[in-house]
Amino acid sequence: MEWIKDVAIVVATGAFTIIGVIIGAKMSAKEEMRRHRYELLLETYSEIFSQFLLYSQKKDTDSYRTLMAICEKAILICSKAPEKIMVKFIMEISKNEVDEKAVFALVDELREEAKNELGKR
Repeated sequence: MEWIKDVAIVVATGAFTIIGVIIGAKMSAKEEMRRHRYELLLETYSEIFSQFLLYSQKKDTDSYRTLMAICEKAILICSKAPEKIMVKFIMEISKNEVDEKAVFALVDELREEAKNELGKR
């Protein structure tokens, strides 16, 4: 009967070890996804702001198209608040008569939302 206790202890220890490994793997995968999204957002927001500066200097078709493409990429991965700002930004910058004060205000608003989303204040 003693060997039944030993087997039960070994089986229980093995089962808890396997459960621990599974839980650890899931936690690690979730953290890796969170980190990857953070890096992607950081890179995309950086591209938006640098491309906006380039566009505001050149105001040519190529820099406009690049800026719009980056904004659309960001809209796919960001949260709702920055998405709303980017939609307003795209609409404003796409007008024939661009209100530069409104555009710069939206960029400042987007920068603050980006900081909030990335956890930097």
